[in-house]
Parts: sequence; C-alpha cells; structure tokens
Amino acid sequence: MPTTPTPAPVAPSELDMSRAVIEHALIDYGYSPDTARFLVDRLIAEARAE
Repeated sequence: MPTTPTPAPVAPSELDMSRAVIEHALIDYGYSPDTARFLVDRLIAEARAE
C-alpha cells in the first residue's frame, strides 16, 4: 500500500515573522493579544493601501 509523503515544512514569510515580533512587543507593552492582532492588521492594511 503506497504511503502519502509528508510535505516539507515551509519557512514563515518575512511578513509572518514581522507580525509575530510586533504582536509580541505590543503584548509585552501591555496590550491584550486581540488588541495587538487588531493593531497589526490595521498597520498592514494601511501599508498595502499606500
């Protein structure tokens, strides 16, 4: 019986890595995880709109 190969892990994109760092910094600064996520989403949306 053939087995399905396991897909190779994919490295996170630079945007994913930056998002994680910024969210972590905001949480350390005292923002809730939901608020930090919202702020990073807004920042990305504004940057894409320019």
